[in-house]
Amino acid sequence: PRRSCATALVALGALGVIWVTPVAAQTPDLFLHGVPTGTAQPGAIALTLTDAVTRGLQTNLALVQQQTRAERADADQTAALAPLLPQVTGTISAMREKVSLAAFGFTGFPGAEFPTLVGPFNVVDARVTVSGSAVDLAGGAEYASKRATARAEAHTTAYTREQIIYAIALLYEQALTADSRVAATKAQADTAEALARLAHDQKNAGIVAGIDAVRQDVALEAAKQRVVMATNEAEKTRLRLARAIGLPLGQAFTLAGTMKYVAAPELTLDAAVAQAYADREDLKSATERTKAADDTVRAAFLARFPTVHFEAAYGKIGNDVSSTLGTFSAAAFLRVPLFDGSNRAARAARASAELTARKAEADDQRAGVYYEVRAALLDVSAAEAAVKVATEWRALATQQLTQARDRFAAGIANSIELSQAQDTVATAEDNYIATLYAHVLAKAGLARAVGMTEAALTQYLGGLK
Repeated sequence: PRRSCATALVALGALGVIWVTPVAAQTPDLFLHGVPTGTAQPGAIALTLTDAVTRGLQTNLALVQQQTRAERADADQTAALAPLLPQVTGTISAMREKVSLAAFGFTGFPGAEFPTLVGPFNVVDARVTVSGSAVDLAGGAEYASKRATARAEAHTTAYTREQIIYAIALLYEQALTADSRVAATKAQADTAEALARLAHDQKNAGIVAGIDAVRQDVALEAAKQRVVMATNEAEKTRLRLARAIGLPLGQAFTLAGTMKYVAAPELTLDAAVAQAYADREDLKSATERTKAADDTVRAAFLARFPTVHFEAAYGKIGNDVSSTLGTFSAAAFLRVPLFDGSNRAARAARASAELTARKAEADDQRAGVYYEVRAALLDVSAAEAAVKVATEWRALATQQLTQARDRFAAGIANSIELSQAQDTVATAEDNYIATLYAHVLAKAGLARAVGMTEAALTQYLGGLK
């Protein structure tokens, strides 16, 4: 029975290792890159989850690049609006001229003689001109398309922030998990050292054979090796976290959080799906991109309609400033497209194809969100059950080790049973830590699936302070 229990714990531990996929394998690599900012401080700084997220959002390379794309989309929106707004220009000119009337045909008129040259004379002209589009349906639709694209990029920026929060939170939890493993292996090493001393005392007293003391020495060395490996992994995990949040190079830090079990918020499938449809920034972005494509189709259709433009000017003109007189002009232009070599038809075809693709992508993404939410709820349920089982098995493994130690001290059991009990405790403890991380991973996945915001981070990852 003891061997069966140990075998089951080993199997569960292996399952936990497979189940808990590293965050680096689940998030785009760019989300794990932060631009180092500031100067390293002497000593170690205390780093909370909130601190890590704040630093990551300030320095993450993916967010910097997405914000640049959003700024370009805003610039495109402004550029599309410019032709629809009145253009106002002011000019001031001062000229001195001599004009050849003969060059303009003022010759050969019977009964009238005109001088060949007139001048020199001065012309001073100050004028304000207003021009623009009175009716431009295609231009208005094009502007609407650019505006929808800018809104889509804004939603994508918000979605990128959420993904960065998700990635950093899991990296922080990975670091806490690694620290917990270090603490657990050190405790196991202390226990192994105490049991080794007990074995040697039993051997010196003639109660057990020498092989029993050797077995415990081997168990002690194995425990020490696990400490070295766990410490090394913890340091590498800290390096990944420091890289993601852009800490100054060489900055030492400690984790202010603690690792513990906190139940996930209760959420039904219908409520979770409704929240995801309402809050997911990537869905909002897809909706806006579909609208932008629809506006582009409308712009291509409206390009065949006439446009109306106007131009008006008012100013003063004269030989000098003191003799200027007010003058004005006003004009309207109707431009009717007649033939453009099928350019409008080609634009309409491209826009229609783009709209079809955008609609399909949005529908697929909406369906994907539904399945993502369902899977996340299943993961949370399974993770909570696994934590409960792991907690019970850890308690049983500890109880088994206590009994094996008492039996060995009483001389009624050899060190084989004791070594097996030590291995069982080590596996159970590692499995418990893995299931705690898997639970946080599942809660974070649910938070991301329903549209996690920065305010919801503590609610879903309650175990991280």
